[in-house]
Amino acid sequence: MATPGLLRLGSPLWDLSGFVLGLVLAWALAFTTRDLIWSLWLSSLVLGYISLLIGILGMVSRSWTSPGAAIGGLILGVFLVGFFTVHFGIFHLGHSIFLQVFFPLMEMPKDTTPVSPELYLLVITSFWPWLAVAVIAERKVLAQSWGEPAAAGEPVHPLTGFNPIRPYINVVRLHLLIFFFAGTMALHMDGFWIYVVVFSVYFFPWRLLRRPPAEGASS
Repeated sequence: MATPGLLRLGSPLWDLSGFVLGLVLAWALAFTTRDLIWSLWLSSLVLGYISLLIGILGMVSRSWTSPGAAIGGLILGVFLVGFFTVHFGIFHLGHSIFLQVFFPLMEMPKDTTPVSPELYLLVITSFWPWLAVAVIAERKVLAQSWGEPAAAGEPVHPLTGFNPIRPYINVVRLHLLIFFFAGTMALHMDGFWIYVVVFSVYFFPWRLLRRPPAEGASS
């Protein structure tokens, strides 16, 4: 059975739902700019890492063309899980240190590191609702993370169909947003309107406002 148009992953209804849900959560939980940036950090870490794991599992599953290839794919998969756990985690560790210095969630004892297990537990327990909104925003990325097998006639490479670029694009976007939020804080601009701006960029289906091409217009 075909998926109804409004329920397809590319449907603007999902974007509009994420836009409204995000604003409702921000209003209901009385989020501040600090809360927003930590929420984005959590979603970047969790969904980015999940998409990497899905991609690695997809790559390993496609390597099961022979016993030798399956063993090689499994070894490569284990290596990639370890590599991205460290590499992707270090990026977010660095961001969390920066955030705790400029957007602190809790006071740390003097002469200690700016982050601690208690801090990350606080982030998870405080901002987990944002993950529901982030899943809507990243639905296509998660769905496409598994990857596709090589086309007929193309040489099969162990990494065929595995693309780790998108999670790192979100890391860069988060890095740029940190500077944006730092600027708003320096200008004492804090409040619900910042959520409206950020959610509008992330979710609002602007393509709904475009005029459809005139009938008979050349393509």
